[in-house]
Amino acid sequence: MARLVVKLGSKKQQTVEIDLDEVSVGRGSACTIRLDHELVSRDHCRLRTIGGKVIVEDKDSTSGTFINGSKVDAHVLKEGDLLEVGPYSITYTEGGVGAGDADAQAAHWGAVAQAEGVRVDEKERATTARIEDDAVPASAMPAAPEFAQMGDWDGTVAASTTQIQRVRAQIATSQKPHFVVTTKTGVERIKLESMLVTFSNARDADWRLPGGPFSRRNGFVVRRMARGGYEIEPLDDSSRVQLAGADLRATTPLVNGVVVQAQGLKFRYREESD
Repeated sequence: MARLVVKLGSKKQQTVEIDLDEVSVGRGSACTIRLDHELVSRDHCRLRTIGGKVIVEDKDSTSGTFINGSKVDAHVLKEGDLLEVGPYSITYTEGGVGAGDADAQAAHWGAVAQAEGVRVDEKERATTARIEDDAVPASAMPAAPEFAQMGDWDGTVAASTTQIQRVRAQIATSQKPHFVVTTKTGVERIKLESMLVTFSNARDADWRLPGGPFSRRNGFVVRRMARGGYEIEPLDDSSRVQLAGADLRATTPLVNGVVVQAQGLKFRYREESD
């Protein structure tokens, strides 16, 4: 049965089986799949199943409906297509066994076991697969709570494609370890994706601190730990860097919410968005 895998940034929100002839997508409380974000229109788009094909149709949404990066009015979905609605990304897949069909699950795992030459309890495998499968049929999506109807009157924020992409990138960054710092140009989120990230005034620094050449020694290094998370250490013994209000003198693990001060800037460490 065809499915929609809904993600916000890098985090999966839900998996929905398309078991209805029409599935509505939007911010409104009456939609089958509700996406709560100001860039999503109340009635953003719909998916209709016609002759075995699933067709997505834009409903005159404010920011538009996109398939694989291109804006569309209507599109016949194919395996692996990426549907973008505001900051949400929705992957369409035609594979997968229906979450409510235990017999089909048992037959599926039985065929796998036979191909591998392994003898298994098909009923037990079917039960396990059903428990691990988080897909919800569209027909069984829970109704919106009463207070959600109040949001139906909120306006949708108009944004360009570039602005929406920027919001998506910010959401993805906020879901990973990062620093939040306020500079003269505004609030910036600094992704920590490498094993080692240097903060200094040196030209080869990963993130350059303000100040002249004599301030280079005031930098710090952030390193990924083998057990997960990050630790911080000063560039050298003379670095004037503070961690949680105290001078940073040795390698110290970073904890969520702690503030690093260097060259007049405050870097707040976040493991993920609040």
